Amino acid sequence: MNTTRRRILSIGILADHFGLSPQTLRVWESQGRISPALRTAGGHRRYTKTHVRAIARLLGAPSPVKQA
Repeated sequence: MNTTRRRILSIGILADHFGLSPQTLRVWESQGRISPALRTAGGHRRYTKTHVRAIARLLGAPSPVKQA
């Protein structure tokens, strides 16, 4: 198993993790509160641990992602 593979999350998984709606994440992205999500070839948003940390900061929550 490749343990160095990046963890990429869909908008639904990320929203559920923080108790938000996917629409909230879309709005925050359009407002510049979080950086633009990566996009798949089909246009679906994908989020990285950088996004997870940024959302945790916005919510005043401890980041669930450990710093490297």
